[in-house]
Amino acid sequence: MTEKFLATLLIMLVSMGAASASEAQLKHPNFRESIQAEVAVSGSVLVGAVSSDIQSGSDIGLIKIPPFEGQPREVCLSVLTRDGVYIARNTYVLPDYDAQTPVSLPYKHSKSHKLLSGYRQDQVAIIVIEGDCEEPGQRIILPAKAPTRNSSVLLMVNGLGATDVFVRVATSDDERPCKQLTDDKSVVFDFFCEIDLRDSGQGAELELVIARERFGRELPKAKIQIFSGSL
Repeated sequence: MTEKFLATLLIMLVSMGAASASEAQLKHPNFRESIQAEVAVSGSVLVGAVSSDIQSGSDIGLIKIPPFEGQPREVCLSVLTRDGVYIARNTYVLPDYDAQTPVSLPYKHSKSHKLLSGYRQDQVAIIVIEGDCEEPGQRIILPAKAPTRNSSVLLMVNGLGATDVFVRVATSDDERPCKQLTDDKSVVFDFFCEIDLRDSGQGAELELVIARERFGRELPKAKIQIFSGSL
């Protein structure tokens, strides 16, 4: 291939990528992330919720959220590594509503791409919640690299002392067991759940229930509202 052909091809690929999604803007001028010298355990049951097409920490800069009617003007993107070393929470201001276009949440301001690329799918939690990070709402918006009906939903859960965790759609009794993560990196979350919503009969907006048990004794359940777009 000639250099001229390669340059033309590169321009075409960049142009195609730019057309596939609009881009949100950071609300605050300084990108908020930190690397922890001492790790504190999170107190939330649900730590992450993503499409299964997000394979590792290296995909964080590629995520998009689906468009939908009545979408919030702002969303909060949180990224935490399971070992608690990395944490970032940033508010994004969304562009004008477009019913056909996913919205990209760029991570170009981060200085930790090399660090994050070393984390596997079950070692990093990503979660997008409607509203400002200072006053987030209740609804979770599922991020993906390319919204598609060929993916399932992954949940990163802090068992908070549970020995078993299950997930199900609120309108169903079909519980799916979650995988317990038992290595020494399990500080921020210690269960990894996967649930396929394509055959659930639900729309893009649904409720999931996270059930926890400690040696057979039920613990309080957590209910989450999640918008999965075209998944």
